[in-house]
Amino acid sequence: MEQWQILLLVLILFPVFFGTLWCGVLFLLATAGGWRRLARSYPASVEPHGEAFLWQMGHVGGVPYRHTLNIHMAPTGMFLSVPLVFRIGHPNLFFPWGVVHGRKNARSFLRDVTRFQVGDPPVARIEVPAAVFATMER
Repeated sequence: MEQWQILLLVLILFPVFFGTLWCGVLFLLATAGGWRRLARSYPASVEPHGEAFLWQMGHVGGVPYRHTLNIHMAPTGMFLSVPLVFRIGHPNLFFPWGVVHGRKNARSFLRDVTRFQVGDPPVARIEVPAAVFATMER
């Protein structure tokens, strides 16, 4: 094989390899943290509305989402999503307020956070910035 053919092969295979790896990691994180389990019980059937908090930090299950959570606080409940580039295995979620339980404020890595569970029995534990829930108390 000539050198230009090897280069062409690498240029073609690298994006395929990287794309497959990217999708696999996102799917694995969605499964490990419980996002996929949440999506089965709490899919968002309408577009998010309410006050938006974009590019937030948080946790779903044990998986950290660093500046990738989009949260919308509405009178009917909470919408949770990730940007399109991270969407593999992460469909939009909607939690009516009736399924949010055990809400408590805490400190985590010098940040004020609110931790809560979704579902009864709990489907997953979620942690978001405390400022997000403060909007509902206004």
